Amino acid sequence: MRESLFSSLQDISELCVLDLFGGSGALSFESISRGAKEALIIEKSIQAYKIIKKNINNLEVKNITLIKADAIKYIKKIDKKFDLIFIDPPYEQVKLYNLALNEILKMDILNENAKIICEMKNNLNIKNDNLKIIKEKKYGSSKIVIFSKV
Repeated sequence: MRESLFSSLQDISELCVLDLFGGSGALSFESISRGAKEALIIEKSIQAYKIIKKNINNLEVKNITLIKADAIKYIKKIDKKFDLIFIDPPYEQVKLYNLALNEILKMDILNENAKIICEMKNNLNIKNDNLKIIKEKKYGSSKIVIFSKV
């Protein structure tokens, strides 16, 4: 799924990436390996945070910043704009998608032509009047939905 996602995004060179609900950090590491300028990972779980931190140190990646925080609350503290934002919360926490989208828009952290990429279960549909779906693709029981500003 990740390979297909990044192929559909095409050139991400020099883009600024925000990875909410970082998990393993794989989306940020992949973004950096494909030329993204920098990535900010927000991860609440101490276990996941420690794994990502270890990987950053082992791989000597200098352009990934890792923050241990609640993603929704941390969006309010961000003072820069991003070109790509990944939203992939734990699947059982469905409300986090809308909370994240609303905070992203409210805090105005999207650059011109920015994309928001959400990974979710197939049966979940998310809508926001200020965003349009530019791509949706299913992969087994999951799907990727890519949004941009209206």
